[in-house]
Amino acid sequence: MKLISLKGIVFITVPFFIILFSQKIYSQNKSAGEDESVFHLYTYITKESPLQTQVFTAKDIEESCAVSLTDFLQSSGMQLLSYGSYGLESKPSIRGFTDETVRVVIDGVCVNNSQYGTFDFSSFDLSNAEKIEIVRGGFTSSVNSEGAVGGTIYITTKKQSLENKLTFDISLKTFFNQSAPVDGLFQNISYKGKVADSSFLSMALKLNHAENRHFYTYGLKKIREREHSDVTDSNLNLFYCTYFGNANCFSISNDLYSGAKNCPGNAYGANSGTQQDLDNRLTLRLESPEVFNFVSLENTLSYLSYHRLFDAAKEHSKHKLDTIKFSSSAKTCNLKRIEQSLGINFNCDFLDSTNDGNHNQFLFSMNETTKFFASKNIFVTLPLSIVSCDKNFEVVPKLALEFAFEKFDLMLDFYRMVQFPNMDDLYWIGEGFYGNPDLKAEDGIGGEIIFSLKKFYLPFEFCVFSNYYKNKIQWAGNTPRNIASAFYLGCNFYLTKSFLEERIVLNLSFEYLYTRLLDKSKKLEYGNRIMWTPDLTFSVSSKFNFYGFVFTLEGNYMGKRYKSNANITFLKPYFLTNLSCVYNGIKNFTPYARVENLFNVNAESVDSYPLPGTSLALGIKSVL
Repeated sequence: MKLISLKGIVFITVPFFIILFSQKIYSQNKSAGEDESVFHLYTYITKESPLQTQVFTAKDIEESCAVSLTDFLQSSGMQLLSYGSYGLESKPSIRGFTDETVRVVIDGVCVNNSQYGTFDFSSFDLSNAEKIEIVRGGFTSSVNSEGAVGGTIYITTKKQSLENKLTFDISLKTFFNQSAPVDGLFQNISYKGKVADSSFLSMALKLNHAENRHFYTYGLKKIREREHSDVTDSNLNLFYCTYFGNANCFSISNDLYSGAKNCPGNAYGANSGTQQDLDNRLTLRLESPEVFNFVSLENTLSYLSYHRLFDAAKEHSKHKLDTIKFSSSAKTCNLKRIEQSLGINFNCDFLDSTNDGNHNQFLFSMNETTKFFASKNIFVTLPLSIVSCDKNFEVVPKLALEFAFEKFDLMLDFYRMVQFPNMDDLYWIGEGFYGNPDLKAEDGIGGEIIFSLKKFYLPFEFCVFSNYYKNKIQWAGNTPRNIASAFYLGCNFYLTKSFLEERIVLNLSFEYLYTRLLDKSKKLEYGNRIMWTPDLTFSVSSKFNFYGFVFTLEGNYMGKRYKSNANITFLKPYFLTNLSCVYNGIKNFTPYARVENLFNVNAESVDSYPLPGTSLALGIKSVL
């Protein structure tokens, strides 16, 4: 089906801008003596329904002492398909879904690479995160995102500060390797401050180098040292915002990442190579929290650039992807019985790749969410999306019924899931493999029943979910095809409890997942579990805060995962333990330490890619 015409896009977009620029008239009507409140958006998740959402604040992130986003997400209990230590590839997995079916959204902008569908976690500076929110499942009422199947990782970066702050942070990491006693050096300098009465500026620069020469065992407990896996990279973040009128805000941000990586390949082969990445995200945003006391508006224009060079013995390739994203959304406010949100999203991708050739891709979506307040405690939410991507056109409806009472919450939701093929699936040519430009979108349905008990000695949340997924894209016969289908059934459990005025905090979570492949044409796979998908994951953390010391003890269990859909061989379950300590008793200085894999467990997240053994990181942070 053809893309929606330009005339239609203009017809939909113009009303948003008419309302948007009318804010100027409204702000001029304010009396000179009125105070202007400073509006600061800290989250991109609908605040009315926090169910099935794990929220981590900047304080949680700092007290974990994690060096990278990968380390932090692993410590939170999320399954990651990790190909090594710092700076090397890792892919998030939520409820058995991975790759592009898990969306990563930074400050309201989806940053998944449309060439291969994922996001490079190493390109994000963890110290710049104000909040990380993990939403499980495919239900969301957001109108300014592209949607997800397995879940979404929302990241909100640090913005303005009313005080001028200069921060230095440096840490050293060791794997207790005598040939490389200091394996990693990580240093960060940042500034936040006020540059005018209502204007703010923040800057951050991070420089890192890691040899990644950790030990691992193979065969009959023989010990080897990981070689040729060093990573040198840097992050540069700039953010400027100014407030005007009735807390309206214009902001511009730029995030630059540069990385030079030795990719060692698996532990038993010789297919290593070097990879150079240069990524840039430029975003302009105009926010109007209240126009005519009726509607809030947000317009975002982003330019994303992903450049990658790869050089190996049998492969030399260049990949350049430039993406332009525009989103506009409006949400009614100050209405008693109904809320309505409208949004449009338009993406233009321009790819120049050694393996994919030169291709352009255009995606357009219209999103609407209506929320009815049937009573004070009962809500009905009806999101609807219409999405067009080249030859694919899909309608994605959702429905949720929520009961919110003083002691407990109950939510039932039902939704459709759609995932378009990435550009590698469509156009790849290399080593006898060929993309398939006739691929259809992956399709599925899902539902959840979520119960949250709030007024209880041990408050907890429990969810039962189920998904049926079809037209899953799999490479078969040297080309990808829409041939796979599967059934998912599982449950999540979360518990958080603080003791002694939050001097002790306990967090507990687990997920059980039952999956079955339903493609009857593959007799050896029909009825089996999905590869790489564990049946059980479990995470527990305890935080102790006494006399200025904050100790955090983390434990993460990963269940059995089959290496292929034939379910013949599998990766063994493992339990990793991390320990961190922060001391807040020195003015302007905060020393910290983190031990990962405390008991030196031999583990693999991906077959033949051993996870690092015991490591120790020591650092100090200074705020002036």
